[in-house]
Amino acid sequence: MNSVRREKLRAFLEENQVATLKQIAALMPDVSLMTIHRDLSYLQEQGFITKIRGGARYIQSGGNEPVFTAREIVNRKAKQTIAHKALPYVLESGSIYLDAGTTMLALAKIIPDIHANVVTSGPNIALELCRLHNATVNLCGGILHKSNLILTGTPALDSLSKLNIDTAFLVSSGYSESAGFSCGRESESRVKALAAEKARHRIMLLDTSKLDKVFPHTFVRFEELDCIITELPPRGTARGFPSERPNPWGSSDIVRAAMEQTAGFLWGARAQMLRPFEMQPRAHYIFTQTRMSERS
Repeated sequence: MNSVRREKLRAFLEENQVATLKQIAALMPDVSLMTIHRDLSYLQEQGFITKIRGGARYIQSGGNEPVFTAREIVNRKAKQTIAHKALPYVLESGSIYLDAGTTMLALAKIIPDIHANVVTSGPNIALELCRLHNATVNLCGGILHKSNLILTGTPALDSLSKLNIDTAFLVSSGYSESAGFSCGRESESRVKALAAEKARHRIMLLDTSKLDKVFPHTFVRFEELDCIITELPPRGTARGFPSERPNPWGSSDIVRAAMEQTAGFLWGARAQMLRPFEMQPRAHYIFTQTRMSERS
């Protein structure tokens, strides 16, 4: 798929900083030179690289606008909607993990000054949470990836392995039925997978632009999550979500009522309509595996 190939190319350029067309062709021997040029043009348009004579160079933070800042602007309204719908779960959790990413930063910005233990792999998220007096903030160590401001590697994994987490709030670069939730780096996927493993509850924050996209490394599957929060309601069967599962929005009246009362929607793994923690009775609908408050 185009997305997998381009992410592989992007990661290769980030690791090597500069690559020639010959090196890129060796990386992807089954891909034509014309396709490589198209992929490089795409990555340049997205702000990841700049094309140079005979190859390409990865863009570093500094004089150029950081890639993370550019991502923060994209789908901002959707991310803010998702963040507000995720907030009730934060309030119900004593120990939480906040993944790294722009959607998670939107959530961090609206968390009130609550008594909670927060662990995150995002240094910018930890800095945002410094305004909270009652929360304890634990930042994982590790190698900083500048493009999306996530810490990975052995120090991050060691930190997470020693923690018990009530709820892990996760984000993903893409989702498809076949690949599950995926991201571009193996080191990043290992941190996300361990956070999910250590948590009693797992919530995915996913704007719908990520549906039907596949990246090289899967870190969690649909059925392993308690719920998924999106900014838009499904139309028929959720695009990219398992097609054999029933449509939780079976009545157009329910969809219409939900859209009038809230802009965000919650999903889960099995056909049981619930409201999260029985909170905000008109605002949320959830299609989930179990009631999170009842899950051991």
